[in-house]
Amino acid sequence: MKQKRQIVKGKERGTQSLGAAVAEARAKLLSQTTKRKERVTLSLSADMVERLRTVVYWSPKLTLTGVVESAIQSTLKKLEKGKRFKKRKGKLPVGRPRKDQAS
Repeated sequence: MKQKRQIVKGKERGTQSLGAAVAEARAKLLSQTTKRKERVTLSLSADMVERLRTVVYWSPKLTLTGVVESAIQSTLKKLEKGKRFKKRKGKLPVGRPRKDQAS
C-alpha cells in the first residue's frame, strides 16, 4: 500500500497509509459538518435506562447518545411521513401535563 507523509501545522506526523489518510480526512469533514448539539433532560423508566446501558456496555462501538439519537431519528421519520407540521409558535409547556378537570 502506498505511504503518504502528512504535515500538520508545520510538524511532520510520520507516515500513514493512504487509506488511513482518507479515513482521517473523512472523519474531520464529518465533524465539521455535524450540527450543533443541545442538551435535553428527560425521564425514562429505570428498566429502559438499565437495558440501554447494558446494550452500550456490551457494544464497544455504541454510545448512549448515539443509540438514543438513532431511535429518535427513526421515530421522527415515521411520525413525519406524509405529514407536514407547522413551525412552533412558541416554547413547549414545561412540566407534567395537567390532569383533566372533568374526571
